[in-house]
Amino acid sequence: TATATTTKTTTATEKAPQPHKAAPAEATQQASGSKQPAAAKLAAKGQSQTAQPSAAVEVLKNSFHFEKAWRAAKGNTAALADLVKSLPPQKLGKLINQNLDAELLCDMVTVLARDFVPSNLAVMPLLAGLARVPRFDTTLMFLEDEELAKVKGLFDMLEASGADGGQPLDKTQLQALGKTYGVR
Repeated sequence: TATATTTKTTTATEKAPQPHKAAPAEATQQASGSKQPAAAKLAAKGQSQTAQPSAAVEVLKNSFHFEKAWRAAKGNTAALADLVKSLPPQKLGKLINQNLDAELLCDMVTVLARDFVPSNLAVMPLLAGLARVPRFDTTLMFLEDEELAKVKGLFDMLEASGADGGQPLDKTQLQALGKTYGVR
């Protein structure tokens, strides 16, 4: 009986929830006592700003995980923004895979326009990553005029801002990417 009790206690301990750990940026802010956001500190130093998701976003491993996370975040603008911030641009092809459709593309564009450009977070790497996703060309061909106008609006916002991720905008790259998206 004593052995069984010990086993149960160990199992319960192993499954106990782990306390929340602050993300590195949060920890730095907490330690310094500063109320200035980490992104603003980077901008003040002239460094590139990359999107930092909240600690609640899980690491996505494949298209199944991405689709599940996207459906769960749908309708919650903050959750969608955090999800997009967690996406490594070089892995978008693997994460989105065959799931790219007009709705997903337009939702991504909306998140980038609403949450990334105004915050001066890097957009171009994500746009380039999306352009490498399987089905991108097919999806682009079937966009309605209204949907294509959203894409064009994002490119116009980027061009007007003159910056991407805290760095000067590479207008040649923007032009090339705009041609890929059919808006330049």
